[in-house]
Amino acid sequence: LNMSSRQDQERRDWRKQLDEAQTALEKAEETCTKRLQAMAEDHKKHLQVLTSKHKRSLSKAKTQLQEKQGKYKDLAKHVAQLQSEKAVAVRVCEENKRFFELRLAEHATYTSPRRRRDVSPEMRDLAERHDEHERQLRMLCGDT
Repeated sequence: LNMSSRQDQERRDWRKQLDEAQTALEKAEETCTKRLQAMAEDHKKHLQVLTSKHKRSLSKAKTQLQEKQGKYKDLAKHVAQLQSEKAVAVRVCEENKRFFELRLAEHATYTSPRRRRDVSPEMRDLAERHDEHERQLRMLCGDT
């Protein structure tokens, strides 16, 4: 009987230890599950924040791209307009130059080179400016 009661006592102790271990295991599993759930929620929140930031960044970049495309389009129009205006200005200058050269040639036929100093001051001034402009044009074009 002594042996049997000792075995019964051991069984009760083992059962108690087993129950305690089972309880500790359940608590550990419960704690682990709670921690995993908390981590999953934190991860989900973090992912939402990142997604939100990503969407805002994309939206901002898209807006900036549209603004820059608009600016580039305006600049291209302005460049085309300036090129057109330049072409008109060059044409007008060429026409003025031809007209001036004709007038100068007409005047030269009426006046000999020796009498150039006798020409009116306005015509002499025009001729000198023409010579100066011609020299500057040659320098700009590389014809020295």
